[in-house]
Amino acid sequence: MNVVQFTRKPGVGHYSIEGTFSAMRSGLRGVTSLRVLSCPFTSQGVLARIRNIDFARANQGDVNHILGDVHYLALGTRKESTILTIHDCGFAYHRSAIRRLLLRLFWLHLPVRRVSKIIAISEKTKEEILSLTRLAPEKIVVIPDCIDDAFVETPKEFNIVRPKILQIGTRPNKNIVRLAAALRGLSCELHIVGRTTPEIENAVKENGVPHRISVGLSQEELVKAYAECDIVAFASIYEGFGMPIVEGQATGRVVLTSDIEPMKWVAGGAAMLVDPFSVDSIRGGIERLCRDGALRRQLVERGRENVKRYRTEVIAKLYLEVYESVFAEVQMLSGKRGSL
Repeated sequence: MNVVQFTRKPGVGHYSIEGTFSAMRSGLRGVTSLRVLSCPFTSQGVLARIRNIDFARANQGDVNHILGDVHYLALGTRKESTILTIHDCGFAYHRSAIRRLLLRLFWLHLPVRRVSKIIAISEKTKEEILSLTRLAPEKIVVIPDCIDDAFVETPKEFNIVRPKILQIGTRPNKNIVRLAAALRGLSCELHIVGRTTPEIENAVKENGVPHRISVGLSQEELVKAYAECDIVAFASIYEGFGMPIVEGQATGRVVLTSDIEPMKWVAGGAAMLVDPFSVDSIRGGIERLCRDGALRRQLVERGRENVKRYRTEVIAKLYLEVYESVFAEVQMLSGKRGSL
């Protein structure tokens, strides 16, 4: 079985999808050949995307797996041998009516009908796909993202005097403005990882939150950021998954996240859940984590167990099962054609 994994052209700020699948590949067994092919052109403009489709068409394997973001590549690959992973459907809610229409057409409605299987990284994403496309539910398989083995438990005494709070990601959905308001007057330090905006910078300054900002961290530096923090804050208002929750748990840190899906599902009962739309709720959760050592220890212990669901070998096995089922279907179809 020869598998080709298609991914977007590498670029600054593009790490999440690539990191997830890079970790998963080490656990694949039974794949005769695995090629990872990046699109030759950045996904901008009609011509570049047509060339990317032609590239996918010319480089197919027994099984083709589009890893995400460049969903439109399915327009160039064989339907019966193609798998598409969809990480979230945020693009389907674009504020511009015209862009929303185009994105839904070329990133969702056409691609999902041009593949054999769809992999959603959470139940929430599966529900969104179904609500937007009316596909048959059995066409979608839920396989979570896997945690990179670089994230290991690193013991650290909780700093009750001035805890360090780690925030990964800076897009509007990450909810940093409310987080900054929630930290107003608290004795803590906020570490933001990601390129900030004037709105975020104003929020942390106006609320007097001691902070530092890190941009373009290597994986080693990111692992270190988790190890140095006391609390991982991830009060996001929209996600397809929420990997910082798992990365925090894997490092042995207590996690605060949103009481909405998919964050609740990802956290697995091992995080402080708060209302991400309420500054008071976020603040209350942080204050409770700071003062309640028994609760912190309980959540860290639960997190240690929850992380097992996302280990490389577990997720790789699930992907391999999908690869094998699609390959078997391709072989069966080829046999039928050959007998005609």
